[in-house]
Amino acid sequence: MSKSRPILFSPLMVEAILAGRKSMTRRLLDISEPDKYTYSSVLDSKVKAFATFRYKPSPLTFHTVEFPYGRIGDLLWVRESWRISGWDFEESTCTIEYKDGAKKVCELRDWDSKIFNEEWLQSQIVNMANKGILAVVDPENTTTDEVFYEWTGKENSWKPSIHMPHEASRITLEITKIRVERLQDISEEDAMAEGIEPVQGFDSGEGVPQRQMYENYLPYGYTEVLPIASFYSLWDCINGEGAWDLNPFVWVVEFKRKEVGNG
Repeated sequence: MSKSRPILFSPLMVEAILAGRKSMTRRLLDISEPDKYTYSSVLDSKVKAFATFRYKPSPLTFHTVEFPYGRIGDLLWVRESWRISGWDFEESTCTIEYKDGAKKVCELRDWDSKIFNEEWLQSQIVNMANKGILAVVDPENTTTDEVFYEWTGKENSWKPSIHMPHEASRITLEITKIRVERLQDISEEDAMAEGIEPVQGFDSGEGVPQRQMYENYLPYGYTEVLPIASFYSLWDCINGEGAWDLNPFVWVVEFKRKEVGNG
């Protein structure tokens, strides 16, 4: 039976998944001094997957690293930026909004749950009221047992993806392949599958790209961004300047999107 685990994606990568451009992700593999190791293989057991490495200074010494997302066939539910945009206590539902404007109505769980139940939602509503996002309707006639709120027009703040509960997720992915490689060994085909968006139409007179994030990765006058250069830019944008130059070992995870519920 497949298991389900959370995985974080930035808004740009969520957009790429929803658009069908992204079917692969690279995740850092915890090996310090990667130049001292040679990747051997990925072992996919009935429970989890492992990568094995040979230690170059001592060829008979092997190092094993566990894949953090289970194994092939397991599911990944995507965590992304989100916020509460409505609720209905009579129906016991909560409406979740995403960065692209899409919404999902989620059922609240039983009261004995620690999160995503009516008690949790009440605390979120009080928090929004304290921030001026909500205001009490007719406060003079409000009792402690029954309080009604209305939106003030102030924007509700976005919640970090790490705090998204499973019920609020709208995207579920199935792991189809797992392998390991050094970051800079990525092919142009894989760079495209990572969800990059090639940028065209540069001003050859000024060399100014249409997207600022690519500015430091293009030779002057280019009219098209090569896929690997785009991925190089994306990797440094997400992981910090200079991350590409470290050329770490990475998990290469291929996936397909699953149509689950109303996600």
